[in-house]
Amino acid sequence: MPLTKNYALLAYIWADQRKHFPKLISTLTQVNAPKYIIYSKFHIMIDANGILRLKNYIPYSTFTGDVLSPVLLHPQSYLLRLIVLDLHTSRCHAGTKFTLALFRRHYFVPKCAKKVEHILQKFCTKCAFASKKPFYQPTHAQVPDFCLLPFTAPFTYVGVDIFGPFVTFDQYLPRRKTDIYAPTSPHRKYWGLIFTCLSTRAVHIMALKSLDSQELWLQFETFFADRTTPLMILSDNALQFKLLALYIPQFWETFQSLRSVSTQLSNKNIQWIFTPAKAPWYGGVYERIIGLIKEAYFKTLTHHPILTTLLKSTFKNIQTMLNKRPLCPSADEAEQVALTPAHFLHGNLGSYRHDHTLIMDELTPTARQLNRFVRQDKQYQRLLWSCWRQLYLTHLRDKVPKALPNAYRTIPNWPKVGELVHVLDSQTKPGVYKLAKIIELVESRDGQIRHAKIKFSKGFVSERP
Repeated sequence: MPLTKNYALLAYIWADQRKHFPKLISTLTQVNAPKYIIYSKFHIMIDANGILRLKNYIPYSTFTGDVLSPVLLHPQSYLLRLIVLDLHTSRCHAGTKFTLALFRRHYFVPKCAKKVEHILQKFCTKCAFASKKPFYQPTHAQVPDFCLLPFTAPFTYVGVDIFGPFVTFDQYLPRRKTDIYAPTSPHRKYWGLIFTCLSTRAVHIMALKSLDSQELWLQFETFFADRTTPLMILSDNALQFKLLALYIPQFWETFQSLRSVSTQLSNKNIQWIFTPAKAPWYGGVYERIIGLIKEAYFKTLTHHPILTTLLKSTFKNIQTMLNKRPLCPSADEAEQVALTPAHFLHGNLGSYRHDHTLIMDELTPTARQLNRFVRQDKQYQRLLWSCWRQLYLTHLRDKVPKALPNAYRTIPNWPKVGELVHVLDSQTKPGVYKLAKIIELVESRDGQIRHAKIKFSKGFVSERP
């Protein structure tokens, strides 16, 4: 008799049943043995080949004997797992219900549906790889403290980002009679650099010739001179920003030795906070502003190349427009003036610090008048921040964020250190994900885990949400 797959499978089943059902076999093979025996509320018999099967009570059918009397397998049998996985993979990794229907045609096991589903979920790596879901997402985090600090100069806490590019040219060339359009100088790319105040939502826009760190640092120095030196900078993980974050402490040390920085700035270095990679919603405070800038730019100038000077002028016009936008809706429909970021910018004295130890009688008339203007400006600032608290913060309080879709899009598990995960990247093809290992869980202020540090197979470490 040739050894085929069916005969080999029967041999394995015969040996497996004698390992897990020795009492049933001994009872059914003894002298004057009963025709069947009850096992888990089912009637079990033994055929001529010594294979335990489920007894049927159908007198006649066109089906084969395996369908009428399926083979009994033990729930803890390793052979059960191999048979289920073979049926599953040979049918192109069919679903649980289809695999269960194929299994029940020839085999029987108590609580068959739960057992087959457990085997497919735990031991079919390809199906588990394709059907993995993200971890459970915590609720929305609270607004950071630096966004709610009143009585601070604008741009003390800023968010920075780069957007673009935009195609420009320097000048028009002389037009010939044969030219349909006026020729231009060679085209070049410009980018936009945005600084947004995290408290007053004021905006400062600048044009970048290139994305190298030297050009970027010159624009930062220009911003420090125009506005103020911030105490904290929030940005994404751009390489230029990371290089500047390493360069800025050395910059302050050099200027401290020259004593060219005020006392307050010499005692406080700039704190640079990076958002996790591939998580633009962490920088939504400036991403939303970038959307408004692009919308206004392309509606005004379309997508065609323009003069470089026109690009810079348009950026400043958009900056003025955004700084005059209302921070929140007016409480009264008849209100004619709304609170805008421009109120805080126009009422700001910059880096000037008033000396409170001065005696009014000892001052000159000009100094007395200047001192009176400073006191009026402080009163104006107090009224502005009072409106900011009553209107803007109340508006933020009433804007309840939408609940995250955790019901069917995530798994109810929390990540663990040392766990292998698949990293979703928009640049890779669907179903082709990178494998990484969690090395650290980063806790938020409320104790929730919203992003973690992972290590890829090549040793690269990154923070991902």
